[in-house]
Amino acid sequence: MIGTLKGDYYVTATGSTPSSGTYPLIEFFTGDSYLETLSGNLYFFESSALDTAEQDSINGAALLTIIDGTGAYSGASGHLSLSGYFHSSTGTGEWRYVGEVCRP
Repeated sequence: MIGTLKGDYYVTATGSTPSSGTYPLIEFFTGDSYLETLSGNLYFFESSALDTAEQDSINGAALLTIIDGTGAYSGASGHLSLSGYFHSSTGTGEWRYVGEVCRP
């Protein structure tokens, strides 16, 4: 992730639905994700849309709802909106975000 929050981002898809109609290469996913930082972890429920037209370069956008945190983020809430890309062959990509992390 690029922004004030820095760390490693992990996601596990728990559901998916292909789009239909004019552009069937969009996949809608839900899942659980987390950001591992030096100050603690942020845990999210994630809803995303991914353009799978090019299997090696997947573009997408996601809404992350903060559901918990550890360390400096213990008790955190809020939302992040991400957009970016992922190269499945190398496991690399870049995601930028906007949003707010609220701490008690």
